[in-house]
Amino acid sequence: MLLNLLSEKNKIYFAKLELLLANIDGNFNESEKRIIEKHCAEMGITPIEYDDKLSIDDLLDAIQNSMSIKEKKIVYIELLTVALIDNEYHKKEQELIDSLRQILLIPESVAQEAYDLVSKLIKSSLDIESFIEW
Repeated sequence: MLLNLLSEKNKIYFAKLELLLANIDGNFNESEKRIIEKHCAEMGITPIEYDDKLSIDDLLDAIQNSMSIKEKKIVYIELLTVALIDNEYHKKEQELIDSLRQILLIPESVAQEAYDLVSKLIKSSLDIESFIEW
């Protein structure tokens, strides 16, 4: 939705963090693959291959130090969408999203609002897909 607003460097950070998040539960499924492909196309970058040597802490530090407040909010909401897209919000995904929230200094009330908005967005998207398929 808003990923094209990220700087080129931050697009790469986002793509790497997104891959880590999608793989963190050990189940990289089709809905996660589709959203990652969509995000890469939106950002105008080539999809990045998963690298199990990537450090979550290093990526979070890079994001904290290189992104504007606006970019941090975009990254948070987009990663939350990836975590929720498969209707399975695993403990490891929750932990990573909460770590991101803390690093980005997002209050819990704002994070809850983002969660509610993303949940509604996903439900609406699925409803539209179902409607089209009838």
